Order: sequence, then structure tokens, then C-alpha cells
Amino acid sequence: MTNAEQRDSPCVALCTTALGDPVCRGCGRTFDEVAHWTQLDAGQKRDVWQRLDARRRLLEIGLQHGCLVAVELDVAGDEWAWVPASPELPRFRLARGDDGLRLLVRDPRQGDVEEAALPDGVAPSAESFAALLAERFAI
Repeated sequence: MTNAEQRDSPCVALCTTALGDPVCRGCGRTFDEVAHWTQLDAGQKRDVWQRLDARRRLLEIGLQHGCLVAVELDVAGDEWAWVPASPELPRFRLARGDDGLRLLVRDPRQGDVEEAALPDGVAPSAESFAALLAERFAI
């Protein structure tokens, strides 16, 4: 039995959406997902559960910069993080490749996607991806 099957809600009683955060720092759900959780059907809840681990990693990258991130879905169903206080900054997401996690960055105006590669020998982590974003994109 998975963790998602053991509990109905991902809530960990540290809700920050009540404080105005676009994504809860406790469970990783968006404001709308928290507010409408009881109205979601089993499939919708399962979809949210499946996105939470990756979403929490995006939150960690944002928090390394001292900023909150929001998430948006693209037409392919991939979630991209962005900084609501600075909408001109690029959107970013993590993708799993043959060589591990990699950071993808999308220009919010043109939609161009590029991979922001970590230097050789640098392990993928919230800190290393945050440093890469700061260096290349002034986030």
C-alpha cells in the first residue's frame, strides 16, 4: 500500500496557503487543490499525489532564493515553476534524463525551452539548481 493510499489528504498540518502562498510549503498542493480537495474525485486526487514530489523539489529551489514559487501546467501536462513577484523571470522544471535530474528553463514570453546543465562533478540538488538559476538567469 502506498502512502497516497494510506491517507486521503497530503496535508501535514503546516498549511501556508492560508497565509497567501500560491503553493503550500507543507504538503506541496496549490491553493486551489487545498481549497477544493474534498470535491476532487479519486482520479484527480491521484494526479495531485503524483505531482507532489516533483513540485516540492521546485519549491525547494525557489526557497533557496528566498522566494515563493507558483506552478502552471503547459499543454503537455508538465508543471513549470515561476516566481509570481517577478513574472518576467523564466519558468523552470526538473526532468529525469538518462543521466539523472536536469533543469529545464522556459522563456515566459517566447516559450523557448533550454536545458541548464550543471557543471561537471556538481551533484543535482536544490542548492546546485538554485545556484545555476541565479548564475544564468539572475533569479
